[in-house]
Amino acid sequence: QLIGSQLSVDQIADLQEFHARLATARSMTLAYCRYPAAVRYKGGVHIEVLSGVWRDLCEHTVALIFGLWSAVDETKRRPSSSLRSMVLLSACANGSAPCVMDDGTIEIKGWAERRRYARWVVSWPATISNGPTVAVAQIVDVSLWGFGLVTTEPLIPAEQICVELLTGQRLTGSVQWARRNHYGIKFATPLLATDALVAAAQSGSLR
Repeated sequence: QLIGSQLSVDQIADLQEFHARLATARSMTLAYCRYPAAVRYKGGVHIEVLSGVWRDLCEHTVALIFGLWSAVDETKRRPSSSLRSMVLLSACANGSAPCVMDDGTIEIKGWAERRRYARWVVSWPATISNGPTVAVAQIVDVSLWGFGLVTTEPLIPAEQICVELLTGQRLTGSVQWARRNHYGIKFATPLLATDALVAAAQSGSLR
């Protein structure tokens, strides 16, 4: 969209500032995420500082998009995609859609899956229950923090459910995201790396 546009010196400086802030946010996030423990201070980075850096970056990005938007020829503008981006970034900048969660995960509303931890593809039949309702489900992937499952039973984000495996093991968690009949579940208590369920996921065999 910037091809053929005449950027001012200030707009070029804003672009350079954006890349500098993005690099800082990225390096701080990587340093923080290298430590899996759920604490507020990891890798030399405090959670409040990291959260502030991302909110500041989102706020700066909104201003940058607005400035560049005015420099683009009207015939080359894409209003729908730019508007959605600015709404999302504004929400993040204002804290209504957190970038950094209290447990140290990085998440923006609308970005469903997090891949900070290893995820193993499986195919395990299970049953899920929420109060008196019991339904059949298929677990399709597992990580230390949760799993993905497929079921025809409609689940609601933030809903608490219990999942029972064929082994009789029961796991509780909350629905984090929904995509048609595919759901992401976050464990109430993360699995340990030594948990038998992790070994079963790695081998693909649930006994």
